[in-house]
Amino acid sequence: MKAMMLMCATAILICGMGLAQSNVERLSVHFATPVVVGDSRIPAGDCTIQVIRGSSDSVLLELRGASDRGSGILVPVSRMNDSAIEGNGHARIVLSLRNDQYQLDQLILGDGSGFQIPE
Repeated sequence: MKAMMLMCATAILICGMGLAQSNVERLSVHFATPVVVGDSRIPAGDCTIQVIRGSSDSVLLELRGASDRGSGILVPVSRMNDSAIEGNGHARIVLSLRNDQYQLDQLILGDGSGFQIPE
C-alpha cells in the first residue's frame, strides 16, 4: 500500500509540474513499476500521456512509453462527473493494485476535468 501511495505521489508531482503553468493536455510521468492500462501494459520508466478529444463527447488517452517508436496505446475513457473531482490545480493519476499489478484508474487534469479508465 505504501508503494502505491509513493507511486501516486511521484506521478502527482511530475504531472503537477507539467501542468502548473498552462492547461496542456499532454503530460509526462515516470512509473517506478509497470502499469496496466486497459488490456495493455506500460513498462516501468518514462511515459507520455496525451488526451485526445474527438468531435463528439468521445475522449481517448494515448500512452506512449519512452522506448515506444510506433504508435502508443489508445484507451477510450469516460468523463468523470465534475462534482466527484477534487480539484487542486494540479494534474494527478490514480492507480490501484489489482491481482498484484498496478492499474491506471483515473487521470485528473489541473483544470478539474477528469477521466475514468474502464476496467
